[in-house]
Amino acid sequence: MKNLYAALIVLGLLAGMAGVYVIRNWDPYRDIPQLTLARLNESEANWYAAGILDYDARITVAFSSERRQYEVSVRGGALSEARSAGWDDALGDWGPASPVSAEEGGFFTIPGLFATLRSALFNDAVPREVLRMEIASTLPHPSRLVLGEILEEGFPVDGTEVLIEVLEFERR
Repeated sequence: MKNLYAALIVLGLLAGMAGVYVIRNWDPYRDIPQLTLARLNESEANWYAAGILDYDARITVAFSSERRQYEVSVRGGALSEARSAGWDDALGDWGPASPVSAEEGGFFTIPGLFATLRSALFNDAVPREVLRMEIASTLPHPSRLVLGEILEEGFPVDGTEVLIEVLEFERR
């Protein structure tokens, strides 16, 4: 009987360790390709080669427990308007949108997204567990970006992952 209890305890510990391993290594964004400098350079070059200077985009940003939505309008390659709204849990919808500064809105232009990725790729002071980028199938702009959890002393810090999704992109 003692052997049965010992075997059950060992099996329970092994199952617990396997569960922790699966949870820590499960990546919901594994379908998004890893970001490399070569992929970033190629994608950015394709964007500029396409000559898209006028567009509207709706972009969501999710990090920690906050979700924001940005609407940007770019004309002649320059940001002309930017608005932001936060997710309202009580309403189950986006709250009212309000204008944001050109500096904040600039992060959510397509060149701003490329700059964000480049900065994350080269920021040794704030290393990230993983960086991922998916390019839209129709026009050469990023459609999903994953800035994985920040690493402190080699360990990921919960709640520091950022997901950016371009929900709508319309060339004008």
